[in-house]
Amino acid sequence: KLLTALGNEIYGQKLLEHTQQAGVDMSDSWILNQSPTSTYLSIHLPDGNMLAAVNDMAILEEINSARLQEKQDKLKNASCVVLDCNLSPASLEYLFSQVQNAAVFVDTVSAVKCQRILPWLEWVHTLKPNRLEAETLTGISLDHPKQAPIVAQALHDKGVKQVVLSFAELGLFFSHHKGEQFWQKPIPVQIMNVTGAGDALCA
Repeated sequence: KLLTALGNEIYGQKLLEHTQQAGVDMSDSWILNQSPTSTYLSIHLPDGNMLAAVNDMAILEEINSARLQEKQDKLKNASCVVLDCNLSPASLEYLFSQVQNAAVFVDTVSAVKCQRILPWLEWVHTLKPNRLEAETLTGISLDHPKQAPIVAQALHDKGVKQVVLSFAELGLFFSHHKGEQFWQKPIPVQIMNVTGAGDALCA
């Protein structure tokens, strides 16, 4: 089940249609007449790395505590919740007040927006930051892979049970608060576009 906000125009209609075709229950999402569907545009270099990006995520401000309260029963009964830091601090506060019995998975989104999750780290089951986001959340420099266990432990100290740290071409570092840690190397492929890599990893 996906709770999100879509504009009532061709982009929102296409997203709704494609997501439903993929088997996702969209019946609790909001279709809004007054706001356009969020848009993200990125420009990439020939090696796949991003040069610049712009976005319009204003519609996500409409996912406020009042609207989320309409879904209170579903939130309270959820065994697992996946959210990201595009949500407003007020919406995150409301969500964490409702889903304390659920395993909460968080995609940090960006080095700027990830700071919104700082007050709620102790309720996070699994956190998926990249290197820059992990540095922002811990204040610890992550210039070398050897520092990954230190950064992961700092997040465990804040309450996070599992950390999945994406480290670009080096792969990912997994850490569990009870001590299990390992590196997972990436499958060798030609990188065409890095934008979707973190989203695919979170999925």
